[in-house]
Amino acid sequence: MSGIVLDASVALALVVEEPGTPAALEALAGTEPIVPDTFWGEVANALVRKVRRGAIDRETAIEALALLRRLVERTVPTEPLAATAMALSLEFDHPTYDCLYLAAAVAEGVPVVTADRALQECGERAGLGELVRLVGV
Repeated sequence: MSGIVLDASVALALVVEEPGTPAALEALAGTEPIVPDTFWGEVANALVRKVRRGAIDRETAIEALALLRRLVERTVPTEPLAATAMALSLEFDHPTYDCLYLAAAVAEGVPVVTADRALQECGERAGLGELVRLVGV
């Protein structure tokens, strides 16, 4: 199995049925997902937003978060990634919390899997295009 940094955009499609769910499942097959520790707050917040919009119910949100906890192989601390993420954010005018995924990919030497085209473009501009896999979620 190969490691990947799992972006929240793909992770949500893994646990909540969406049009991009098949692509997310395919991207995860045969991998060991790694996430920065900020991932958990980002995903929990996105699930809460889905509940508030009526897209899913509370129980589904709770089950989705529990499923992600089982799917993710390892959570890495963001403190060692913060300087790299901030430098990328400042240089390429992209949100720092997204750049944490790029910094984790660099630190771990594995690609980040994302459905976020802006993150993929930031990676390209930073010369990290080989570390960003865009999936059609």
